[in-house]
Amino acid sequence: MMIRQFLLWVTVLFFGTNLWSQREITITVDWNTDDPSLLAQNITYKDQDVFYEWKMKKSSKSWALQFISYTSVPASTSEIKELNERNINIPDAFVFKRNTTDNREQLFESVKLSPYIKVNSNIRKITSVTATENPNYFAPAKNRDFKAHSALQPGSGDWYKIKVTQDGVHVITYDFLQSIGVNVNNLNPDHINIFGNGFGELPYENYLYRPDDIIKNAIEVIGGNDGSFDPGDKILFYGKGPNRWQRLGSIGFERIQNHYSDYSAYFININASETPLRISNAQTTTAAATHTVTSFNDFARHEKEEVNLIHSGRRWYGEKFDVELSQNFSFNLPNVDPNAPAALRYAIAYNSGDNTSTFDVNYNGNTISSNTINSWTGGETAFGRKVVSVTNGDFIPTSGNITLNCILNRNLPSMYAYLDFLEVNVKRQLKLVENQMDFRDIQSVGNGNIANFQISNYSSAYKIWEVTDNTQPSLVNGNVNGNTYSFSVNADSLREFIAFNGNYLTPSFIEKVNNQDLHGLGYADYLIITHPLFKAQALRLAKLHESEGLSYHLVDINDIYNEFSGGAPDITAIRMFAKMFYDRANGDPNLMPKYMCLFGDGTYDPKNRVEDNNNMIPTYQALNSEHHITSQVSDDYFGLLGDNEGMSSSDDLDIAIGRLIVTTELQAKQMVDKIEHYMKNGSNLFATSSSNTDANGYSSTQGSWRLNYALIADDMDKTSDNFLTGDIEPFFNYVETNHPMMNANKIYLDAFTQKTSAAGERYPEVNEMINRNFASGNLVMTYIGHGGEAGLAQERILTNNQINALTNIDRLPLFVSATCEFTRFDNNKVISAGEYLYLNPKGGAIALMTTTRSVYIDVNSIINIAFYQNVFKPDNNGNPQTLGEIIRLTKNQAATTGNKRCFTLIGDPALRLALPRHKVVIDSINGYNINTYADTLRALSTARVSGHLEDINGNPFSYNGVIENTIFDKKKDYLTLGNDLASPTLYQQQVNKLYKGKSTVTDGKFSYEFIVPKDINYNFGFGKASDYFYNSTQSAGGENQLFYVGGIDTNGIDDNIGPEIEVFLNDESFVNGGLSDETPILKATLFDESGINTVGNGIGHNITVIIDEKSEELIVLNDFYEADLDTYKSGTLSYQLNRLEPGRHTLTFKAWDVNNNSSEKTIEFIVQEKEEIALKHVLNYPNPFTTSTEFFFEHNQVSTSLETQIEIYTVSGILVKTINKEVLTDGFRSEGIKWDGLDEFGDQLAKGLYIYKIKVRTADGKETSVIEKLYLL
Repeated sequence: MMIRQFLLWVTVLFFGTNLWSQREITITVDWNTDDPSLLAQNITYKDQDVFYEWKMKKSSKSWALQFISYTSVPASTSEIKELNERNINIPDAFVFKRNTTDNREQLFESVKLSPYIKVNSNIRKITSVTATENPNYFAPAKNRDFKAHSALQPGSGDWYKIKVTQDGVHVITYDFLQSIGVNVNNLNPDHINIFGNGFGELPYENYLYRPDDIIKNAIEVIGGNDGSFDPGDKILFYGKGPNRWQRLGSIGFERIQNHYSDYSAYFININASETPLRISNAQTTTAAATHTVTSFNDFARHEKEEVNLIHSGRRWYGEKFDVELSQNFSFNLPNVDPNAPAALRYAIAYNSGDNTSTFDVNYNGNTISSNTINSWTGGETAFGRKVVSVTNGDFIPTSGNITLNCILNRNLPSMYAYLDFLEVNVKRQLKLVENQMDFRDIQSVGNGNIANFQISNYSSAYKIWEVTDNTQPSLVNGNVNGNTYSFSVNADSLREFIAFNGNYLTPSFIEKVNNQDLHGLGYADYLIITHPLFKAQALRLAKLHESEGLSYHLVDINDIYNEFSGGAPDITAIRMFAKMFYDRANGDPNLMPKYMCLFGDGTYDPKNRVEDNNNMIPTYQALNSEHHITSQVSDDYFGLLGDNEGMSSSDDLDIAIGRLIVTTELQAKQMVDKIEHYMKNGSNLFATSSSNTDANGYSSTQGSWRLNYALIADDMDKTSDNFLTGDIEPFFNYVETNHPMMNANKIYLDAFTQKTSAAGERYPEVNEMINRNFASGNLVMTYIGHGGEAGLAQERILTNNQINALTNIDRLPLFVSATCEFTRFDNNKVISAGEYLYLNPKGGAIALMTTTRSVYIDVNSIINIAFYQNVFKPDNNGNPQTLGEIIRLTKNQAATTGNKRCFTLIGDPALRLALPRHKVVIDSINGYNINTYADTLRALSTARVSGHLEDINGNPFSYNGVIENTIFDKKKDYLTLGNDLASPTLYQQQVNKLYKGKSTVTDGKFSYEFIVPKDINYNFGFGKASDYFYNSTQSAGGENQLFYVGGIDTNGIDDNIGPEIEVFLNDESFVNGGLSDETPILKATLFDESGINTVGNGIGHNITVIIDEKSEELIVLNDFYEADLDTYKSGTLSYQLNRLEPGRHTLTFKAWDVNNNSSEKTIEFIVQEKEEIALKHVLNYPNPFTTSTEFFFEHNQVSTSLETQIEIYTVSGILVKTINKEVLTDGFRSEGIKWDGLDEFGDQLAKGLYIYKIKVRTADGKETSVIEKLYLL
C-alpha cells in the first residue's frame, strides 16, 4: 500500500545580515491545492488534535521565537468534510508553541502551530506565520539529575518485589513475609522498609516529572515495639494502583490509563543498615477555615481493554454495539450529593457513519447525551472516534447506584461501534460507609484558603492519612465531635486523603530481586537491552563489538524497569536509562552513548492479552488505534533524549537504535551468527549453508558485490505513481555523482513484460531478477512502490516463499523498503515479508531500514534521498558508517513529519556497512598512464591493466591480498515498456561486463590482462573499471572511467574452439545420473584460451542453464562467473538452483568464449526428497581387491553430517568387521571410507566373497541401509 502525501513548503524569510541581527521570521505554509488531503508532510496528528511542525537551526539557547501574527484563507469544502469526518478539534484561538530541541550535533528552534483555526464559526487554514527573535530569552533550568546509585545497589540488603492493583492501604503480615522467603526469625522491624513509586504510566515528554529510581515510602508498623517482628504484627503502606487520576478542567478528573501494566510494583527491603522511614503526623492548621468541606469529588470509570481495532496503537476497546445495540453500565458511588451536577465523559469508535445515526446515553429514562455520528467509511483499518463530555447540568444522579443506558441508533445495517470508556465525576457526601475511602475537594482550593474537612459517620476504627504525596503518607490528627471527625489544612493546592479501618488490601508477591545498580554504570558506546531469554546471545553480540573497540552495557529489561519505572513495565523506563548517560555527557558527543540495541521482538500488546504474544522488548505505539496511518509503531521514541523532546515529528534522534526481532533462543543465535559472519568477513558458521565454503568449512563474505547496489522501482498503478523518474532515478543520479565507485543494478518493473495469470498481473522475469540480485550480491537493495506485509508490488515480485528460499548468506544486503507495512513486526498473528527477510537463517538481509506502517509517497522520497546522502558516506574517521548511524542521520535530515517514524532499523545498529575503507587506483591501461592518455579497449584485443592501493589519505600502502577486477562496457540506453498507466521512459545502465576476474596484489601493486570480447558495443564511449581488494584485515575499492571502449582489433585473436566445461551438483564428487536433493547448488569449471564471454551484448551469447529442456525458463548466469586467480582463461561458477520436483531431471549448461565460440554440457540427475534419506550407487572400489578398498555411496542429504556404519559379514552371516565414521558432506557423494581387509582383531581375512551392509543415520534420527557384495583376492 502507498499513500500520496502533499507537501507544505516552508519559506523562512530572514531580515538582517546575519543570524544575530535577524529579528523577524516568516513561516510560509504553501498548501498544495492539487489534492484536498489533510495528510500533509509537516502535519502531525495527536488523537483528535492536529499540528503543523517546523524547525530551524540555532547556535544558542539564549534566544527564542515570539509569535506576532498569522494570515489565513478559508478552508475548502472537501477539507472541512475530512476534518469533520475525523472529528478533528479546531481551536478558536491560534496555537503557537515553541521549544528548543537538539540532537547530539545541533540545537534547533522548534515550532508547533495549529494549521486550522475557527473564526466566527468558520474554519480557515493558516498560510503564513510571522514571529520575531527574542534575544533576551533564558532557557529554564534543568529539573532533573539522575542519582549516582540505585537504592537496589549491592550491599543494600535483600529485596522482595510485590505488586498492588488498586489504590489503598495495604497490609504486610508476619505470615506474608515468611511465605515469600524472608527469614522472620528475630527480624527487627526497624530493618524493614518499603520502596516504590506508585506513579502509574510515565509521561512521554522528557520535561515532565517522573521519579528517578525507587523511593523509600513512609510506613506504619503495628506491633514490633519489642524490637521483633512477630506473628500478629503488621506493616501498613499506601499503595497506588497502575492508573493515575489527574485534573481535567471543569469536569473534575480523568484517568490516565496505564497501557503497559495492570499493577504497580513495590519492594520490601530487609536491611539493617537502612534508616527506617515511618509515618509522621500530617501538617494541619488551627487557622480559621475559609471553606467547610462536607462533600468531596469522586470518580469512577468503566473500561474493558479487550479489542485492539486495527492491531496497532495504545487504545483498546471493550463492548461492541452491533448485535446488542443497547447496553447498561452500572457505577456504585455511595452518598452522591443530589444537589450537585455530575460530569460524564465517554469515547466510542465506529466503522461507518451517515450524519443521522447517533450514540445516546440515558439516565433514569432521560437522554443526557445524544451525539451524531458523522459520515465515515473507514472500513476495517480506519475507524472514526468521538470523545464526548456532558457537563451541562443534564446529568444529576439521584442515588449512588448509577446505571447508564448506552444505545447505538444506527441507520446503516453494517454500522457498529465499540465503547472505549465511560467516566463519571460526582460530588459525594463526606460520610464514611466504606472500609477505605479516598477523598479530596476541588472547590476549596485557592491561594490562602483553609479547608475544614468534616467527616460524618466516623468511628474510632478509622484512621485518616494524607496521601497527597503517595510515597509519604502522614497521619491526620483531628477532632471528634460525636460521629464527626474534622481537621483543617492549608488548601493552596489540592490535598488528598484516605480514611480506612482494619480491612486492608493485600499485595501479591512477584519475585526476590538481586542487587543491581544501573545508576552506577559509567560511559559506554553501546547499550544492549535484552529479554532474559536472550542474554547469552546478547552477550555474544556485545563481545563481538567489544573486539572492534566498542564499550557496552548489557542490561536485562526487567532491571531497567526496577530502577526507572518503579518495577513495573513501562517503555519510558528504557528511554530514561539511555537519557541518564546522555545527560551525564553534559553536551559532549564523545561521552554520549552511540547505539542502542533492543534485543527481542515486540508487539502492539504490552499486557499479553493476545495469544502467543511476542512481547519481549516493548514497542512505542501511538495513542491512536483507529487509523492505519496515524497509528504508528516506532523505536525512535527510545532515542529522543533531549530535555524538551517527547515524540514530536521535529524531535531528532540522539542515539542510533536497532531492534533484533527474535522470539526464540534459536532465532537469537541465528541472527548473531549472521552478524558475526558479516562483521568478520566470513566464518565457519555456515559450513553447511554456503555455496562458497572451502575445504575447512570456511566461507568468505568478501567480494566485489560490496560495490553493488540495487534499485527496484514499481510500475505505475495510479496516475500519481512516479517511482522511476520521481524517486529511483534521482537516487541513482546522486550516487553516480557523489559515489561513482558504486555500481547500480536497476530493476524497473515497467522495463519487463507483464503477464496475466489466474492470480492477476505478474512479472516473472522480475522475480527471477530479484532472486539473482540476492544471489550475486548487493551491498544495499532499495525498493520503492506499493507493497505490504505479504510482499512487494501488486504483481508480487517478492513473496514470502521467495524470501524463505534465499541462501545468500555470504552476500547479505541492507534492504530498504519504501512501501507500506513491509515489516509490520509487532503483529504476532501475521509474519510480514520483512520479518521473513531478516529472520532467514541462511540468507535474506543483514538488516532492514523498513516500513512498519502505511507511509506517504512523498515521505518515502524524502527519507530515501536522505538515506542515499548518508549510506555510502564515510564517518569522520574515514570508516564506513554503522547501520544505526546511517538511519539516525537519515531520519534527522528528513522533514518534520510524524510519518517518518514508520521507518525502523531491524538489525544491529552498531554493525558497520561492509564498504571498503581504502582506495584502489588504476595507474595504466596497456602501458599508458591513465591520467594523461585515455586508451581504447577494442574487441578481440588484449588489455593489460596495472594499479596500486592507497589509504584513505591518499598514501600508498603495501598490503598483499587479492583484487577482484571488473571491466564494464559503456553505458547503455534502455526504454521501459509503458505498462499499465506509464509512458515509455528512457534510462541508462552500465552492467555489461567485458571481464570479471581476480589477481594477486603484492606490496600494494597489481596487474592483470584479458581479451576484450567480440560482443562489445562497437560505438566508442567511456567504460568503467571497478576493483575490490581484500585480505584478512583490510579492504579497498575503486573505479576509473578514463578509458574508451569501442571498435575492433583486426589483428586480434583467431580462435574457433569453444570452452571446456565441467558441470557438477554441489561438489566435484558428483557423477552423471547421481542423486540430488530438491535445491542443489550448480557448480561449473570452464576453460578457454581466449577467456569466457560474460558481456551480455550479443544475442544468445550468455552463460546459460536450461532445466529439463524448458528453454523458455532459461537462466542467464553471466554475473556468477568468476575467472580464476591471475588468469582470464579459466574460471568457476556457483549458483543456487530453485527448488526442483522429485524425479529425474536434465541440466544443460552452455557457455561462449570471447570470440563467440560455444560449448555445452548436459547432465542427468535424480531429485530425492531430503526429508526421506536415500542411498544410491553404493559400491566399493576396487572390487575385487587385495590389500585395501574404499566404500562410496550417493545420498540426498547435502551439506549435512551422516553417521555411517559399515558391517562386513561372511556368506554364512558371521560379522567380521564393523567400521564407524562420521561423513561430512558438501555434495551428494560421500568421501571414500577405507578398509584394509583385516577383521576386528587385525587379522587378515580369508580370500573369498563377503557381504557388507552400509547404514547411514542423520542427526535428526532418519536412517537407511543398503546391502552389497565384495570380493577379497
